[in-house]
Amino acid sequence: MADIAGIALKQILGSLEQHGYRHIEHVPDSFDYISALSAIGPLMTQYQGDLIREVQPNPAVPDDANSAASTSAATPHTEFYEFPDIPPRYVALWCIRPALPDGGATTLADGYRFLAEFTTDERSRLFDEIRDWRSRPTLAAEGIAPTSCRTPALVRHHGRLVMRFSTRDLHRDGELTSAYIDRGQEFFNAHHIAVRLEQRSLLIWDNWRMIHARTAFDDRRRHLRRILIGEAA
Repeated sequence: MADIAGIALKQILGSLEQHGYRHIEHVPDSFDYISALSAIGPLMTQYQGDLIREVQPNPAVPDDANSAASTSAATPHTEFYEFPDIPPRYVALWCIRPALPDGGATTLADGYRFLAEFTTDERSRLFDEIRDWRSRPTLAAEGIAPTSCRTPALVRHHGRLVMRFSTRDLHRDGELTSAYIDRGQEFFNAHHIAVRLEQRSLLIWDNWRMIHARTAFDDRRRHLRRILIGEAA
């Protein structure tokens, strides 16, 4: 079986299944991210059709905006909640240059644990009721067309639970939706872990399960790269 940066793929998949994420440090300079990450599942294109998204401050985006292209803290969310298709299964970030001296950590919390706080009836409604999602307004500053979709917060895909979450871009259309947003933020604040990506480190997480965000930073030279990975056949 293939490995990723010297770690057996089976071990990485085991970490993703057990913990929802895997952090790999000291990745060699020669590491071929695209080929290696393709072993996890098919790579998915990003907003503008590229396989790799450069995650770094963009002068067109205000620093106080809730955006991957700003320097402010990002609010908790999953990726691609605003599209009607099934979101990417995994997200992979690797670090070209960390923010110095600190800041810019990726924060993660287990969304499946969060869902356990809801009653059986509430969870059923999160599956059954259609909700309105929109893309972040700041994407327009990067030349990315805004989009939206109407889909439940929870669906099952090939027997697996797929969770969508956003504190900013899910329309508050009632008491349950507001509870989903507010309790999700409270859960994230109380239970998230922070992973600071140093140069040549790699972070992979299960986007159907994990809610993520980012701490603020000052160093505009911070530079990560992102790949989205679909479900393996």
